[in-house]
Amino acid sequence: MNSRCRAIESRCRDQNSSSKTVRDGTKKQHWFRRITKKGTTNWPTLNELVGIKEKTDLLTEDSFKTFVRKVITKNSSVLYLEEGIPWNAPKDDDKIPSLM
Repeated sequence: MNSRCRAIESRCRDQNSSSKTVRDGTKKQHWFRRITKKGTTNWPTLNELVGIKEKTDLLTEDSFKTFVRKVITKNSSVLYLEEGIPWNAPKDDDKIPSLM
């Protein structure tokens, strides 16, 4: 995997003018996770950008969701939850609410 600098956005429309301005004139690559208009994801592009070729190593939407769930399960303080949100503080650690 190469170590080039990348700007990562959640959706293709998330990029604001200041993040684009910071990237202008640099070799920083831009990648976004979701293609909003198509309702698809952009993982194949990231795999190509970072040089992942092995099918077993590919980054996918499912692997991303699994990663996020594991991080939140192990350290729930990484996610700020306002009081009164219906899925705040699940009673059973196996029932982490869907975040995606």
